[in-house]
Amino acid sequence: MAALVELTPGTVDGSGNQEAVLTIKQVKMATFSASFAYKCSVTSSQYTGSPPAEINVEAKVYKIEAVNKEQLKGTEAKISCTVTGLTKQLEEVKWTASDNSPITSGDDDFTIEPGTFSGDTQTTILTVPKGKTDTDKTYNCLITSNEHSLADKSTTVHLKVFTITSTSKSVTTDTEQMLTCTIGNLDANQAVTVTWKDPEGSTVSDTDTTNYELNSGKVDGSGNQESVLTIKKVKMATLTGPSFIYKCSVTSSQYTGSPPAEIDVVLKVLHTVAAVNKEQLKGTEAMISCTVTGLTKQLDAVKWTTSDDTPITSGEDDFTIDPGTFGGGIQTTILTVPEAKTDQDKTYKCLITSDEHSLTADSTDVHLKVFTVTSTPKSVTTDVDQTLTCSIKELDASGTPATVIWKDTQDVEVQSSDTTNYELKPGTVNSDGTQLSELVIKKDKMATFADQDSFTYKCSAKSAQYSDSPASTYVDVVANVEKKDKEEEDGGSNAAVIAGAVAGGVVFVAAAGVAAVFVYKKFCLATTVAVVTPPV
Repeated sequence: MAALVELTPGTVDGSGNQEAVLTIKQVKMATFSASFAYKCSVTSSQYTGSPPAEINVEAKVYKIEAVNKEQLKGTEAKISCTVTGLTKQLEEVKWTASDNSPITSGDDDFTIEPGTFSGDTQTTILTVPKGKTDTDKTYNCLITSNEHSLADKSTTVHLKVFTITSTSKSVTTDTEQMLTCTIGNLDANQAVTVTWKDPEGSTVSDTDTTNYELNSGKVDGSGNQESVLTIKKVKMATLTGPSFIYKCSVTSSQYTGSPPAEIDVVLKVLHTVAAVNKEQLKGTEAMISCTVTGLTKQLDAVKWTTSDDTPITSGEDDFTIDPGTFGGGIQTTILTVPEAKTDQDKTYKCLITSDEHSLTADSTDVHLKVFTVTSTPKSVTTDVDQTLTCSIKELDASGTPATVIWKDTQDVEVQSSDTTNYELKPGTVNSDGTQLSELVIKKDKMATFADQDSFTYKCSAKSAQYSDSPASTYVDVVANVEKKDKEEEDGGSNAAVIAGAVAGGVVFVAAAGVAAVFVYKKFCLATTVAVVTPPV
């Protein structure tokens, strides 16, 4: 093991002086954080019985530590020198620029605080004005300490600066979004620490992988570091308003005492104009609309026109325009089309003007489609399955079928799950734009109508193409029950009498009058029958 000290006893010079030197190696010196003392013990070698003598040799340890900073460019900075191992106030403190030009406190907005001695420490601080933190710079603190025989002892203090940039981003809230914060003018391999804050000011945690993904980034060859925050779709869906702000906070990892710096990363929700199309029963009043999102204020103007750009005036021809009211970043304008104008498929246009989005009479097509619902009464018997039909016409050829709802005679909706009593067949749209929806009523259910002359089911159609459309009014689907005459049922017992009538031309019927009339009805076209009704 290498020696920690080296001793040189010395020799007696011509003046009778001897200098003994103890050299303490650096590795040993590093173990001392404050002043310390060794003892110098002297014993005569001329007279060996002489007593020894000792003296303390005190080593006063001082240390000058540069407190470097790395912070945002263009912000006021405080750098310092901390001197330890003192027993009293420093005699003098000075600061200079890197070229050794003196800095005077109060000149050019620089401020020097010499510091106050406390314990064994004194810290001097140089405040650098924001106008001087435009590039990386070094300064020198110079201390004078008589007790340590130091005069203008110079120590270099570094002041490094970085930039933070981010561009406002226009986004939609229905997909994940990536925010980028770029930190520039960094030293190679000296990445800064980046944290992100959400719109509520809470720090985004790297463990919150449900909502976020964090990538702090590395310093590239140009001294730039890109930190990326990915906001997951599930989080984006919770963000409301025309805009919201995340914050990118940066702190030096090279000089840990440096202050943090923040920059706003603004997300602007893109404006959208959504046409609320309708498909509904022909000849009924309709309400179509445009919903505008991504606003921060009321739209500057709203207009509606027909498909040929003819202006529509609210109150004329029974049209009504509701421009809508701004709220929560959204405004919806509604055009009410009178029933007389819903005679065929039509297209209207909503025109919006928004100064904040630089839009003037920005046009969006809104479709209004109409259909009819009809049904023809049907004659049925109650001893077999029967099919009732509801016809929806004037749909888009081979397009999306309407959703058809059936109700029974008690006005209760028929459920597709009720396979004991029914079978529902929605139908498809043919090339003529017609959809036939069928309701099969099972035999057991039909039997419950045997004592009725007729019964009525109802059907209603609702657009599946435009889900916000209203359902049509219900159309009656009437079933007339066919009944067998009692005489038909008795026909076998009268067969012989009928045969006689056919053979002989005249029959005297000894039966009730009703039976005789029945025979006449059945066979009068085939032969002449004389009907005699005997007394009952």
